[in-house]
Amino acid sequence: MNRYRTRRGHLFTGVVSVVLAVLVIAAAVYFHLAGARKAELYAKQQYYSALVESEAAWLCEIQLENGALPFRGQTDGTASVTPYFSDIAAWGLLKAEKYDAVKAYMQWHFTHLNTAREDKNGIAGTIYNYEIEVAEGTVMGEQTDQSYDSVDSYAATFLTLVCAYVQSTGDQEFLRQHAQEFLAVLEAMESTIDRDGLSVTKPSYPVKYLMDNAEVYAALKSVAALLQKYPLEGSAQTLERINGRVAAMEDSLENLLWNQQENRYEIGLDDKGEPLRFQGWHEFYPDATAQVFPILFGVIQPEDERAQALYEQFCAAYAWEDMAHYETDNASFYWGLSAYAGALMQDKPRVHSYMEYYRSNILPRRDYPLYCADAGWVILACDQMADDYQEQMQKIDPLGIVPVH
Repeated sequence: MNRYRTRRGHLFTGVVSVVLAVLVIAAAVYFHLAGARKAELYAKQQYYSALVESEAAWLCEIQLENGALPFRGQTDGTASVTPYFSDIAAWGLLKAEKYDAVKAYMQWHFTHLNTAREDKNGIAGTIYNYEIEVAEGTVMGEQTDQSYDSVDSYAATFLTLVCAYVQSTGDQEFLRQHAQEFLAVLEAMESTIDRDGLSVTKPSYPVKYLMDNAEVYAALKSVAALLQKYPLEGSAQTLERINGRVAAMEDSLENLLWNQQENRYEIGLDDKGEPLRFQGWHEFYPDATAQVFPILFGVIQPEDERAQALYEQFCAAYAWEDMAHYETDNASFYWGLSAYAGALMQDKPRVHSYMEYYRSNILPRRDYPLYCADAGWVILACDQMADDYQEQMQKIDPLGIVPVH
């Protein structure tokens, strides 16, 4: 009996040893394969992170000492500031965690808001375009011709920025300090919303563009989420009103701006409520470009069949990843938002091609037509890509124990 037990013990020990050896070998193989895959993903993540940093550094470099974010950099001469473009640039800076730069810009923006008396349409909370004189990097003066391209989009993009900043940093004090101005911008945006739930660009041009309405939709959702988390005085009534506007806008975006027969969105409605003429997908802006705005601003989700169909049609019309829209003179700018749409749609090959062109042909000199908003869109695209690769690394190595080699 003892001899049998001894033999069985030896057998058990042998089996355990074999199992352990197999496990060790399997672990070694896993670590090798996972490490190689993680290294590949890490390299791609670093590629996009480096672009985030380089573009954020350029935006910080061109930012003026008073906080304004100009169209392009200027150390001597006149720097043009279009707040809509500046807002998008600041979105990029926020993703790059350049919080001081973002805060400085928002403070400049708040101090340049119009009162109802100052605004040519009598709307408080709007902002004009500005020309800023700069000498050796020092701001010498500012002037405005009292113009803006829109009320709805200018307000929407800024509200989205403020909401994203406070949500990202938890800086409730900044929100409280600027609550009055923040709500004035919200009221300015809401003043453009018509009875059908859609916004007009401005009183003097009552056209309801798809692009603007996508931006307003995103802003309303952002403000609702912010006030839910960080209430201000009267937030309950404001939230109820905003949620009603969101629902009405969703209905109108679907029922008034979606063209079911042609499987595309209308680019907008005129002052009589009639669809603006769609010239075709061959017309890069606004016809084709407008189609991706519902994806960019969360009106539809990337996984939706509609989003995928619109994006595929956009890609079929333009090899945007090779800058075909720019190279063939269909567009005067680089349209970095195309890359952001690609990133949201997880179209990694096209986004990579776009960024390779960007790195090779644009970054060495940063000549015109590169401008602040395009750099902002590029940051958003690269940040999205970097996050995607980080998520893939975490799936491979949730405990963070596989070394990169």
